[in-house]
Amino acid sequence: MTSPGGSTCVAYLTLRSKPCKQVAHTYNCGTTPATPVGSLNDPLLTNLAPGDTIRTGDFDVVVMTVSGGSGGWTGTGYTEIPYLKNTRVAVELKGAVVNDCYELVGGTIVSAYDPNWWDEVKNVTLTSEVPLQTQIKDILSTFKPEDISKLNVLTDSLNTLITSYRSDTAISIEAREAIVNNLTVIQGELTSFINCSKPVSTSAGRVASGACATPQVLIDLINQGIPEPTIVKQNKIIEFGTFQWEEDADDIADQIHSQANRAFIENRITSGGGSLKYWNEYISLTLERTRDIYENGKNRDALLGVRDVLSPDSEERIINNFYTGRQPEVAFEIGSPISNKLIEYYNDTFTHPYIERFIKRVLPTIKEGKFNEITGDFVFNNRRGATGIGLPDFSHIIEIPFYDFYGIMGGTQKIKVEMELKTISQKSQNLINPNLLPFEYKTLKLSAIFHIIDWYGADEDDIDGTSTVKSLSESLKALFMLQHYWGIGHPFQTRFTAKLINDYIIK
Repeated sequence: MTSPGGSTCVAYLTLRSKPCKQVAHTYNCGTTPATPVGSLNDPLLTNLAPGDTIRTGDFDVVVMTVSGGSGGWTGTGYTEIPYLKNTRVAVELKGAVVNDCYELVGGTIVSAYDPNWWDEVKNVTLTSEVPLQTQIKDILSTFKPEDISKLNVLTDSLNTLITSYRSDTAISIEAREAIVNNLTVIQGELTSFINCSKPVSTSAGRVASGACATPQVLIDLINQGIPEPTIVKQNKIIEFGTFQWEEDADDIADQIHSQANRAFIENRITSGGGSLKYWNEYISLTLERTRDIYENGKNRDALLGVRDVLSPDSEERIINNFYTGRQPEVAFEIGSPISNKLIEYYNDTFTHPYIERFIKRVLPTIKEGKFNEITGDFVFNNRRGATGIGLPDFSHIIEIPFYDFYGIMGGTQKIKVEMELKTISQKSQNLINPNLLPFEYKTLKLSAIFHIIDWYGADEDDIDGTSTVKSLSESLKALFMLQHYWGIGHPFQTRFTAKLINDYIIK
């Protein structure tokens, strides 16, 4: 076995004399052979089969494929290493000699580096996308003796399913008890089937233990007691908000100007009651100096530029796209650091209850069976009363997860939410008492991906002196000049996307 230090742990164990005794595992790692624990004079095993366990001084090996005879077995298997948190590791049998106590007495068992062998070991573990009961039925439907080890692992894993159902408060107590009882019965029947199907060792050799239940009987039992839940999915996309120029035809936030139309820009600044003070100051600066202020701030106010506010993974995307305008949208998708930060931020429902407020807003409608009638206006609009929850506001100090949100968006103007409602239902017969009526349960789970959207650009409010906060930001003034005086700043849409609701149970 490969050790954390890169050496190889190899088992070289000699036969132990009868009677069979428990082998003490040392799990020593290195190139030195393990200490012998027996004698080659003891009887050797003449029939090794898949699913058998070989004992060594270092670890147990579960056989998966095997050929050969008592003079030496060749094949594959796996072992669990306790100091690696019981990680399963593929192994190869090379001329392994085994006594009739199933102890390794000669040859070697070493790490298997063939990826095909490793795939066999991985296949023994659970596949999260497929229900456990389905995996078990799939094996039973084409059952072969070499499937015993896989079936054994899946049967043991029913404990996890039992624990999951036992703690699922979305299901009624009666349904939970019936499901747990059914799983316990099924697990017991599967264990009996495995023990019955696997030949046992005797001093005279290996013999079958008798007639076993058929795989179809077990499949029927699973279908009766723990069928796969029926899952019905409903999807709904809601949107709310508009960009400011969509409501104001004279807005210049999405326009690019240049020195040639100075008069137009100056008129826009003064027509709203603003001052040309900052505009006139920046006209005297060079393009190079203006870019430096935008990116790095201006020392006289000890304020920060865009590079100081944004984190390294986002600053280049934002700054370069502003200069070149090659992308109409810069999006931070699911899995990005910003997306993960947003999830972490809204998980604190006590101080940041925005998503909690969203859930409370939509729950009554969902419970009424009107999921498809939910609209963005209903959820977010707080202009016609206090019922809507509004938009996230990354310009408000208590609503800023960290600086990137303020540096990229400031406030927000649009939101889109992709909602998925799963209705999970199951109806089963009680295996303990077939005379009881079938039990049934239904669970609703809500998931939602949020797209929070704004515009990266500048309008006259960023330089006209009417806002004290903006007047203090040299970077914002430089942003305005780059876009509307120098004509090199291209506005674009920004978007943060995160799965902020994940299988929320609706009770």
